[in-house]
Amino acid sequence: MSRCWICRESFDGPLALRKHMKDDHVMLGLPAASFSLPLRTLDEIRARAQKHLAMASRSNTGHSGTADQESEIPVSRVEDGHDVKLDRSNSGHLGSSTTAQHSFDESVATEETDATTNMNMERRRKPKVASQTSGAIASVAEPTTQLKSQSNAGVEGEQQRSPRQMWHAAAQKRLWELRDSELGCSVHSVAQALQRFKPGSRWTAQQEEELLVLRNSGLTMAELSARLNRSTRIINSALHRLGDARGSQGMTWTKADKEMLFRLHQDGVKETVIAAQMNRSGQSIERALWRLSKGGCAITPRRLNYTKAQSEEVAKLHHEGLPHAEIAARIGRPRSAITGFISRLTGLGVLKSRKVPRPWTEAERQQVLRYRESGISLEAMAALTGRMREDIKGTLRVFARGAMEAASVQSSEEDHAAETSECTSPRASAPWTEDERKDMVRLRNSGHTFPDIAYKLGRSLRSVEGVWHMRRLGDVATPTAIHNRPFQPFLHQISKPIRRWKTEELRELFQLRDEGVAEADIAERTQRTPTSVHDALHVYKDFKLARQYQHWNPEETSRLIELREEGLSRVDIAAQLGRSLAAVGVISRRLDLEKSKLTSSHKKAVSREDQTDEHDAPRMLQSHTVVPTTAARRSTSPLSANARPQSTTPGVNLGTPQSRPYSSDAGSVDSRGAQPSAIGATQKPAAVGQSLVEQSSSSEHSESRLTRRKSRRWSDDERYEVTRLRAEGVTQKEIAARLNRPYSSTTHVQFPCPGRGSASSPKPPKRRRWSHEDVTDLQRLKDEGLTISMIAHRLMRSSPAIWQVMRKLGISPRMHHKHWTPSDLAQLRSLRNTTLTRDEIAAKMNRSIGSLNHATFEFGLETRVRRKFTSTELRLMHKLRSEGLSLKAIGVHLICTPTTVLQALRHYLPLED
Repeated sequence: MSRCWICRESFDGPLALRKHMKDDHVMLGLPAASFSLPLRTLDEIRARAQKHLAMASRSNTGHSGTADQESEIPVSRVEDGHDVKLDRSNSGHLGSSTTAQHSFDESVATEETDATTNMNMERRRKPKVASQTSGAIASVAEPTTQLKSQSNAGVEGEQQRSPRQMWHAAAQKRLWELRDSELGCSVHSVAQALQRFKPGSRWTAQQEEELLVLRNSGLTMAELSARLNRSTRIINSALHRLGDARGSQGMTWTKADKEMLFRLHQDGVKETVIAAQMNRSGQSIERALWRLSKGGCAITPRRLNYTKAQSEEVAKLHHEGLPHAEIAARIGRPRSAITGFISRLTGLGVLKSRKVPRPWTEAERQQVLRYRESGISLEAMAALTGRMREDIKGTLRVFARGAMEAASVQSSEEDHAAETSECTSPRASAPWTEDERKDMVRLRNSGHTFPDIAYKLGRSLRSVEGVWHMRRLGDVATPTAIHNRPFQPFLHQISKPIRRWKTEELRELFQLRDEGVAEADIAERTQRTPTSVHDALHVYKDFKLARQYQHWNPEETSRLIELREEGLSRVDIAAQLGRSLAAVGVISRRLDLEKSKLTSSHKKAVSREDQTDEHDAPRMLQSHTVVPTTAARRSTSPLSANARPQSTTPGVNLGTPQSRPYSSDAGSVDSRGAQPSAIGATQKPAAVGQSLVEQSSSSEHSESRLTRRKSRRWSDDERYEVTRLRAEGVTQKEIAARLNRPYSSTTHVQFPCPGRGSASSPKPPKRRRWSHEDVTDLQRLKDEGLTISMIAHRLMRSSPAIWQVMRKLGISPRMHHKHWTPSDLAQLRSLRNTTLTRDEIAAKMNRSIGSLNHATFEFGLETRVRRKFTSTELRLMHKLRSEGLSLKAIGVHLICTPTTVLQALRHYLPLED
């Protein structure tokens, strides 16, 4: 805590004290640089006390020495670089009388004489001059020095410290004698007495009027202090006494002040404006508003920078439905300000939200449904109906699920009524008539689900399912009979004996499935449950897909060689031998029956025995040295591993084209592939009559010296040929047979692009213009129901190009979700009863496979039912598993898949008897 030794005010630290000294006491003639350091040492205290005594004795010269006498103290103040003389009277206001001129020459001479003894005192502060002291001290104190003039302080400012007025040795000695003999106190006590007996500054009427005028002009307290040469505390006290105490503490709030504050705040006036009107500080206004809100007043939590008229106009325009931008233009404020103001008023409950969207009528719903069935887009429907796209989309979604929701709601209501009523009470609904039963059977046979039948007949879902199952059992198909039926426990139902599938029944089942009959119809014909039929078909499909490998016998191998010599394709050979195309291809490659062009790498494949030097290699090739190929070598492992019986039928000798030698002339290549060379007609006599096994066994020592034949590269002509055949609709198998290429190679062939192939081959242009014929063909193919990829293959263009042109023509399929109409569902049911695959159904209906799966699951079109095992089946399953049977064997025994058996063994335990 620091205290000013002039005005006795307390401050928090030296910095605050220094600021106070600069602001309030610099006009007394002391330079600002003298307050740069705080008061610390006793020498400074003594020096300042001596200065006070000297000034007091000087001011009381020629007077009686009493405290009531007036005194004039000459004080200098630096303003704009000039020395200004100020008079301070006993009343405290500025006088106009002239003061005695300070002798600058005498102060300088005195300073030069005592400069050597007082060098350390130049770095300390100069004390402020006291105006008056007690009579006892003034009577004994004599003036010994004069104040130094501050004429040069305005020029140099605070950058250069002015020399101080020093004490003479005689004056200092006289001061100490007075302290010891007459005063009897310390220097600090003398300073306190001087401060205590200093007369107060009285305010005149003229000064008070001047103070009010300056205060009303908007000057701050610091500016008033500098203008009137008084401290801020004194000015604040005077303003409080005069009734203009802005920001003063302790000013009470009257009832009228509170009402005025509440009224202005409710009108939306800013707190700063309220503070100016009520002559209070902003902090005082905030505290008063907080107290009012705690007292129960409805104080708005946000400051609204709008007048009452503006607020009413904004609310009116908002309820009329005008956008915020137009409201902002009318009010003359930014759009963001209007948006924030409306949101604040809406959150506070002052404004209500916009009007609720116009409700839908039944006629509008039917009209939108007709638009949707005709294929109009959502944007067009929004333009026709005058509604938003999202509103129409939500209405269509609700309408599409109306049937399912109505059926579920009706079913839940009937379930609740059945639970609350007794079991013996009859149903409240009307009994079923014969016409209703016929309609139900007709709809069910046509492929409709139970929810659709319930919605069309106006019955509940439980009622339709009950009548359908009761009809199969032969009971009376009425709701009363269904609900009055005695309850059958679950254990009684699952304890029925398992009905096994016989061989004749399985043959009939597989025949019906190949004919395309649905599983539900198969279950009705065979008097089986849909679950049993589905599981039997699933197991049949698994066995059909996972057939065991059938080894090739020598007769089949010889027949394959003969057919290959005749020039038949692999597709025809597979059809005659009853083998798959992949199996024929594998055995053909093993026997080296592929008519591919030999590369130069095979010419270097010579056995180590016959290789003598580099110059003999061409000669040995000319002598038709036989080297078994890699394919022939690989064909020996399955023959020996499967332990086939050796046949007396001679194998492939070296005179056949299939055992071509590695000659320099590889033969000509036609459209069917590489033909055998004429050199293959004559071979070594030792190799004639040998089979493939004997050839491979005799050359086992040369296996490490053989190299594999490189694959044939696709030329640009062959690639264009593949593209043309694909566009004509030829299958991949036929393309592979025509070009004498493997099936896997034709499926992965790519279109020729710049930078690949030979430089002389024709290359397609980067971008082809669409002619009128191309556009006509595109529309025709789109009407036929072909997919984008199929159209791209037909027109030999890319899929993005097809999409772009279809969008320009307006015939592209909608990218957004396409709702399922009743006609679409009926078409889907009819197509599912055919032999078409899921991809073909999707292409025919112009929908994705994911959309078909979603519709099948959502509308109950899936006929597959999850298999539920009975307690007897579970016990049998665990028994067979404990005996060591495999999952596959258990699945064959129970007509289910091994995965289903594994899941049942993991999640179900055998029930106790």
